[in-house]
Amino acid sequence: MTRIVPPTDDLMFKKLFSSPEYVHIIRGFLKEVLNLKVNAADIVIKNPYSIKSYLEAQNASDPEPSSKTVLRTTIPDVTIAIIDTANVTIEMQLVRPKYLMERIHYYIDDTFISNYNQGATLSDNKYSTLKPVISLNILNFNLFADTRALRTFRYRDDQTFEELNPQLKQIGFFELSKPLSESPTISSWQGFLKTGSANQQATETIRNAAKIVQYQNLDPKERAVIDREQRLIDTTEAILAYARDEGFDDGSRQREIQIAKTALDHGISAELVASFTQLPFEEVIQLQATTTA
Repeated sequence: MTRIVPPTDDLMFKKLFSSPEYVHIIRGFLKEVLNLKVNAADIVIKNPYSIKSYLEAQNASDPEPSSKTVLRTTIPDVTIAIIDTANVTIEMQLVRPKYLMERIHYYIDDTFISNYNQGATLSDNKYSTLKPVISLNILNFNLFADTRALRTFRYRDDQTFEELNPQLKQIGFFELSKPLSESPTISSWQGFLKTGSANQQATETIRNAAKIVQYQNLDPKERAVIDREQRLIDTTEAILAYARDEGFDDGSRQREIQIAKTALDHGISAELVASFTQLPFEEVIQLQATTTA
């Protein structure tokens, strides 16, 4: 049986959507999900993926990071510049962090102003270099009560709903846990992003992407990262079983805290701990600081 690495995996997500060699996947995704029709030659990836850069980012650390440092150095998973048209940011969120909307707007604004005065001549107005920003946030949790998997928001008049022109900012949310979309293409992407498999209605882009996420097609260093992550998941599940055997499984908040502490003591990441417990991600971060203090 072919082993598949889910596209929700951090490494795989970046490999799929920010690798220069897979620009045809990016182009197809933009067209089929965001309805952006662009030429592959016009796509520039601002934070291109390579296993070397990925490993360097994983090992990078600031011994005494301030809240400002963390905020300024945090960047979206994928940032794409479409020449003379727009900037697109694509972010995958497995657990819901506190201040999610603030974070999304920060990414948009930071990306928007990044082009200010870039490439301008003396005769140009500096604001003319600013390009629209399209933000797509792929969520592995429910954010809205609405059953639609894909939602987009723009600037509109409160009464007439007339769109502000030019449309400089657009925010999209793609919720993978929602019921499958009525659109065959959107539902195919929804299913692929969750499982890594292409259904019978999948487009050629999705079928090509499904080959990329196969474990056998990964670089040996990439396989090593994936194997390490799988061991962490297996360890987390074992710790959960241990916690239940020890009587922590009483449905209480204290049980969740005890499980989280035990997992963190074993080196499990805060994001993974949050996804296995009922604790908010920020609270797990606080527990992690206490555990490592």
